[in-house]
Amino acid sequence: MTADGTITRLVSQIIDLSGLRQSQAAELLLDQLVRKSHDAIYVVDIEFGQILNCNELGYQRLGYTKEELLRLTVPDINPLFNRDVTWKDHVDKMKQVQNKFVEATHKRKDGVEIPIEANISMVEFNGEHYLLAIVRDISERKAREQRTIEKQNLDPLTGLPNRRLLDVKLRELICHCWDRSEKIAFMFLDIDNFKTINDNHGHVIGDEILVAVSERLQDFTRQSDIVSRLGGDEFLVVLPGLNSREHVLSIAEHLLQVSSHPIKVSSGDKLKAELSVGTTLCLSGNVDVQHAIYIADKAMYEAKKAQGASSYFIDYQ
Repeated sequence: MTADGTITRLVSQIIDLSGLRQSQAAELLLDQLVRKSHDAIYVVDIEFGQILNCNELGYQRLGYTKEELLRLTVPDINPLFNRDVTWKDHVDKMKQVQNKFVEATHKRKDGVEIPIEANISMVEFNGEHYLLAIVRDISERKAREQRTIEKQNLDPLTGLPNRRLLDVKLRELICHCWDRSEKIAFMFLDIDNFKTINDNHGHVIGDEILVAVSERLQDFTRQSDIVSRLGGDEFLVVLPGLNSREHVLSIAEHLLQVSSHPIKVSSGDKLKAELSVGTTLCLSGNVDVQHAIYIADKAMYEAKKAQGASSYFIDYQ
């Protein structure tokens, strides 16, 4: 600058901030993606399955604080490892495939299991290997699928499970009872005078009787029990947790009492549907479903030999 203030030379220093801002933006993006993700994200130690870190959803969904969850291992929240697979088996497979997509369940702190799907990757950072799991809760999807399956596999008249859905429900029930070492009772029911009702009053009234009987069976049974229409006027009731022949026959007699009240049909008549009930009791660990149904069916024909509504028990063997 000259004495009169004229600028003759300008010296400037240009600092390129784009690289710094891009780095900060990358950290911000990563932080927001992890914290705001609709999926739970876990970083897991490969040696023991220790959960080393997770995002907020990762511990909130399971009902833990973050401090509580970080004291746990994957086998603590995934029942699969307690039943069928060791942690070492899982890690060995991950070392081979590097990336795996699975469906499983995670167990919440309160013991409730939720269905999940997980994208699991073997990753390396600073010379160490970890498992990175991105986990999505698929409870709503599974519920929709189950509703669709049930809608497709329900008896159109009574709304009870048909044979196809019955098989699925029985497999689930047997697994549940096996875990609890519970016995399972099978009851085969038949309406004794159904042909007479159809012949004297018509098939429309006969259908009303079937619907009324199915509703009484559902009202009588517990949520854990299975009620199914096998076809015609034959029904199957499966009850977990009964422990003796006497217990089964007591429940059957109570069922007969509940079902003995006349049914008012659209014609204005009150009709009585008399039931014969055949029963058997099985250990959940070695039950053959078809054989159990066969024995209960055989017992039902024995019950039919008695006058009026009655029940009969045959040992499962």
